[in-house]
Amino acid sequence: VYIVKCGDFNLYKVGVSKSKPKQRLSSLQSGCPFPLYMIELHYCNYYSLLESEIHKRYKKYNKMGEWFELTDAQLLCLKSEIEEQSTKQINLF
Repeated sequence: VYIVKCGDFNLYKVGVSKSKPKQRLSSLQSGCPFPLYMIELHYCNYYSLLESEIHKRYKKYNKMGEWFELTDAQLLCLKSEIEEQSTKQINLF
């Protein structure tokens, strides 16, 4: 499960990459005029479920697809949630 930041904006993509996050970042970058930065990356066995739960929880901040507009405080909370949940077995939130 990763978080990608778009340029200097408060736009973040929450997604998954099964095996090669750097290639995923590169493919995202090819379609974006702003620099993208991988700011968080966690490995877990149930990545799809975790990604889905995060998208549901942050739905009101969704701007397009898997891109969310978050304040610094919301981003810190999201990072903490991902870190905490990625270490658990499967009891999400």
